[in-house]
Amino acid sequence: MSALIGLVLVLATVSDGSSFPCNATGNKTLTQCYGTVGQPLFIHLITNPSGYDLKLKNKITMTDVFNLKKNKSKFDGTFANHSTFYLNGTLQLTKAEKIHSGEYLFEIFHASEGRLLQVTTIELFIKGKLTLIPVAIVVVILLAVLLLGMYTLYKRKNRPKAPVDNRPDAVQELVYAQVTVVEKKNQKGKEVEPDTVYDQVNASGPSEAVTDKTKSQGEIVYASIHT
Repeated sequence: MSALIGLVLVLATVSDGSSFPCNATGNKTLTQCYGTVGQPLFIHLITNPSGYDLKLKNKITMTDVFNLKKNKSKFDGTFANHSTFYLNGTLQLTKAEKIHSGEYLFEIFHASEGRLLQVTTIELFIKGKLTLIPVAIVVVILLAVLLLGMYTLYKRKNRPKAPVDNRPDAVQELVYAQVTVVEKKNQKGKEVEPDTVYDQVNASGPSEAVTDKTKSQGEIVYASIHT
């Protein structure tokens, strides 16, 4: 979310016509600078220019656009009448134009010896002003993508889990086996082996052993079988 807010602020700054400061100091071989048409652009070339001679020239035509020698600055070509150099080592394009876009070579010389100490390539990108409408469209799209991602994560976290047996609220079916014992007597009054009749009753609910007695039949025992 913080990255999105930062991007929105950057787009808002560019749409307002502001330019970003550019730091070309240090042992860099390449520095890229971005500016906006009609707005000032600050390029920090060196931390302390004292004791150095400086030169900035077009990399294609090799013509000088800025020179600093014995602490006196001079501007030529496309940088003439549009630039200022400060003693803190910063070069300012007072009004950046698209003609300033291109590659430049920045050279640092030892003032007393004339020896070349460092060469840095500086790429200038001067763009036109952005209107608020394209920026607003980009912001809306970014917010929509963010909300869609948050909704997808929410749905995944709240997805219902399937039951262990893959059947919701599964009801276990109980099967009771009925055994009926009927006592019979032969004609002489002697007992004979009883006839056994098997039956089956299906029911749902807790499984318990049930015992019942009737007048016409012998003892009925329900044996519980868990399924």
